Amino acid sequence: MADARVAGLGRARGYEDSGSTDASLLRVTLRTTEGLRTTRIAAPEAGGTGSRRELLEYVDRLPDAPRGAREFRPTAPAVLATSGVSAGSASVTPWPLRPLSDGTWTREGRCTVLTDEALTQVQRLARDARQDSRWTSGGSLYAVSFRPLLPDGHTCRDLDVR
Repeated sequence: MADARVAGLGRARGYEDSGSTDASLLRVTLRTTEGLRTTRIAAPEAGGTGSRRELLEYVDRLPDAPRGAREFRPTAPAVLATSGVSAGSASVTPWPLRPLSDGTWTREGRCTVLTDEALTQVQRLARDARQDSRWTSGGSLYAVSFRPLLPDGHTCRDLDVR
C-alpha cells in the first residue's frame, strides 16, 4: 500500500488527455482507511511525465491477474451519438436501431444502452464501424461511438460520474 501511495493513488485524481477524441481510460481504485480513492488516466498508452509517469510505471509493475481470473466481458454497450457532424468523405449509413435522438444527454453526446435483442446487432455494428463512419437517424447525421459499460455501470448516467 505504501508503494501505491507513493505513486499517487492515496487521493483521487484525474489525468485528462485533450489530444484524443475517444481515448482509452485506465481507472485505478485503491481502498484506504479513509475510503475508496479512484484515479482516472485518459490515454494511458500516451505515457507522460511527472506524477502521471510515476503512476503509469507503478501500474506496469502490478502483477498479472491470478490464474482462473475471468476476462471482463461487457454485457451492455452504450451507444454515444453526436450530431452536428459532417459526412466528409465517409460513407453514410441509416441507423438500424431505435432513433439516436431518443438517447439520454451525457458529456459525450446522446447515449443509449442497448441490451437483449439489440445487443447482438450493436456488437456487430461496433465491430464493423470505422472512426469516421456516419449514420443517419430521424433526418439527422451522427457520429457514433460504442463504449462498454464497466461492471459498476448500468445506465448512461454512470458514464458522467467522475
